[in-house]
Amino acid sequence: MIQDRITQIALAKQTALSSPASSGAYQIGVNSGSVATAEVSEDALPITWASRTGEGFDRATITPGSSFETLAMPRSIGLLLKAALGTEQVTPGTPNVHTFTQAITAALPYLTIFARKSAEYYKVGDCAISELEITWEGTKAVVVKVTAMGCTYEFLAAPFTAAYDERPQCADGVFKGAGGTFTVNGVAAVVEGGSIKISNNVEPVFGSNNLTPADVFPAMQQVDVSLNVVPNNLQDFRKVITGQAAGTSLVPDPFFGTCVVKFLAKDVNTLTFNGNNVRWLTEFPDTNAEGGPVKITLEGSTSQACGGGEPYSFVLENDVVAAY
Repeated sequence: MIQDRITQIALAKQTALSSPASSGAYQIGVNSGSVATAEVSEDALPITWASRTGEGFDRATITPGSSFETLAMPRSIGLLLKAALGTEQVTPGTPNVHTFTQAITAALPYLTIFARKSAEYYKVGDCAISELEITWEGTKAVVVKVTAMGCTYEFLAAPFTAAYDERPQCADGVFKGAGGTFTVNGVAAVVEGGSIKISNNVEPVFGSNNLTPADVFPAMQQVDVSLNVVPNNLQDFRKVITGQAAGTSLVPDPFFGTCVVKFLAKDVNTLTFNGNNVRWLTEFPDTNAEGGPVKITLEGSTSQACGGGEPYSFVLENDVVAAY
């Protein structure tokens, strides 16, 4: 039998397409998911015969990948953000500061994902991150959901290795909301939980010569934010429909604001999302006859500001000196 508890992933950045890494940089555990997927596409052969029984099936493609949920830890989250966003600037210090922004013209980095399921080992190469979602609830550990698509798939005859094992109860800890910072439109907010989702809308590129993709190519990048807020007033709703905190007239233009979401891990490691140009939407809150605090959900989508500048960024402070 296979022991489901023994499941691990190791991540490594590749130097280029068709150059899978030989070993992992960071080995992590997972909460759930399928760590080494292979999506098969095949259809019935469209041909007749002397019966109503089908004449067989035609296998068209196999798309390697990995889809898993893990915890946001100070070292490995940097590699995931680099792969999902593409651009990184490092400022050495104590701690070191890694700023991740959108790759406007550069291609996204490729990852090699090593996977273990009990005593069986796999390697998925030439991976691009299609979706990376950071979610949190209250003060609990921050969760990261990753969906990656790749070009190559290997069954390994021996265990893979990794330069660093990152475990949430060890040296680096795990990011949590406790002690963090949450602001909406420049004002401190009581945020119960939420999510930040990066979507690269990656598509496989198939040639006629191979079942697996020749490349995995990103489309438009989207960053969406959802915040569950306990407000002191309904100014955020008013801003959305009038454009101002004290507005009285409905306006035709979307409302753009800001948000800052900051998490801590063992005091010295921080992860901050800066939403610098967020289109907010929200609904007027429902009523509860039993009373209690009013709660609203702010749904935001980032976009490029007319005046330029980065519409969003992730800033990671940790002990990793070099760029990912």
